[in-house]
Amino acid sequence: MSMDNDNLEELLESRAQTDPELGKLRVPMTILFSDIKGSTRYAEKKGDVEYVAMINRHNAMLFPVIEREGGLVVKTIGDSILAKFDDPVCAIKAAAGMQRALAEDREGREEIDQIRIRIGTCGI
Repeated sequence: MSMDNDNLEELLESRAQTDPELGKLRVPMTILFSDIKGSTRYAEKKGDVEYVAMINRHNAMLFPVIEREGGLVVKTIGDSILAKFDDPVCAIKAAAGMQRALAEDREGREEIDQIRIRIGTCGI
């Protein structure tokens, strides 16, 4: 049993030394997540080909907005975007810019073809 206690003490001591070093590597960031409202209904009504075309249109419009505000698209998941920003103000500017770009795109389109998104941000 003594050996287990010795190993535990060594691990705790090692962690006490590495935690401050790891803390220096941590960088605050803001995460932005968006998804298309009603995309499942759209896919069911329009079919896979038009659904993929809609997602491509969405990404082509929104990726440049995110990048222009200093963000990085980390991942897309279906109709969702996950992006990171070093500055929370830039994340909010990107979110507003994304909504503006989609509002312009909706002009003159039938309701079913209008892309509407939900966006959230979180600082970590």
